[in-house]
Amino acid sequence: MELERHISSAHREFEQQLFETIYSKLNEKTKLLMDELLSDDVESDNDEINDDSEIKFKHLKINIPGAKLKNVSRAVQKIDCLKQLDLSADVLGITADVIELDNDAEDKAILTDELYEKSA
Repeated sequence: MELERHISSAHREFEQQLFETIYSKLNEKTKLLMDELLSDDVESDNDEINDDSEIKFKHLKINIPGAKLKNVSRAVQKIDCLKQLDLSADVLGITADVIELDNDAEDKAILTDELYEKSA
């Protein structure tokens, strides 16, 4: 029980530091766009994207139902919306080292140490 409590505490602290680091790297435009994306869409209760409606987070989670022209157009709208956020690998703190890791336990420990050092 004591070990689980310490692990849980370290996990929460690591996540908090990681999120604070990412947030500090976001520019003001991206923060505003994310707030807008996450804000409640009170005018519409359904999950449909109308041609004139703003895309919200709930719309991004919906799968494209098929390869019809209107569905492809909506998918392009979603992609354009995400591109405006400017979430580069640099902002998220991802490096080539992270991408090239295999599933070896030693590599996971190294990755954890590297991410922890970057977030500090």
